[in-house]
Amino acid sequence: MHRARAVAQRVGAQFDYLEKRRISSEVVEMTPKNLDVRGKSVCILDDIISTGGTMAKALEQLKRNGAREVVAAAVHGLFIGDAAEKLKRAGARDVFATNTVESAFSRVSVAESIVQALSLKATAPGAR
Repeated sequence: MHRARAVAQRVGAQFDYLEKRRISSEVVEMTPKNLDVRGKSVCILDDIISTGGTMAKALEQLKRNGAREVVAAAVHGLFIGDAAEKLKRAGARDVFATNTVESAFSRVSVAESIVQALSLKATAPGAR
């Protein structure tokens, strides 16, 4: 939720979240919130897209709630097995991720953020 809030504030958009409950390694339950997505373009952000199951469920929920289009985004895009196809079948207009794990969807570079973090670390008191 913190990530979604930060991204939304940066681009001047509204944000909300879906409640996720993992039933087992294969089964995820999404609890709908009072999301006002009818007719809107929505971007759903998660930390990791692995097999695509959780993100696909979220996409389906948003589409059922009337979202006009949904884009899926993740910090770490693993895209194991048929994950990319799952997301497309669930209604994703587009999918993108950072380049922390290279894939066909790696369109956001984290290089500058890493350089900044390392620079701050190097100049901190007591740094070697």
